[in-house]
Amino acid sequence: MSVLKSQLEVSKIIKKITDFKWKKFGEWGAPVLYEDIYCTGLLKNHVRKYIGMDLGCENFLHIKPITYIEHQEYEKFARPVRNQILQDSDFLEELTTAFIEICKKHSNIGEKIENIKNLNAISTEELGFMFE
Repeated sequence: MSVLKSQLEVSKIIKKITDFKWKKFGEWGAPVLYEDIYCTGLLKNHVRKYIGMDLGCENFLHIKPITYIEHQEYEKFARPVRNQILQDSDFLEELTTAFIEICKKHSNIGEKIENIKNLNAISTEELGFMFE
């Protein structure tokens, strides 16, 4: 019975996905972890802590390396950015600076992991902390 239920759930998800009018949002080839971070960044309310506004989407589809955004969602995503640029000419520079800082943190963590000679010597908790 659970297999049938799973198949029904998958069918509902596929129907929902095919009902959207998708717009190609971007195409990136990147490591899996980076793509996970990127997709998390598209989620509703996630970027608020970095730029002070909701830009996130509820409906996007990432099939490596292409990301599609539901057509109506695109305008919800783009409108606040356009408005913010019109109100604050430094917005894009501030946004870029914020994300450069985030990238530096990720890079430092990557270097720390790369320099570990024996991953077995690191506790699961510490690896988990570095991953988060």
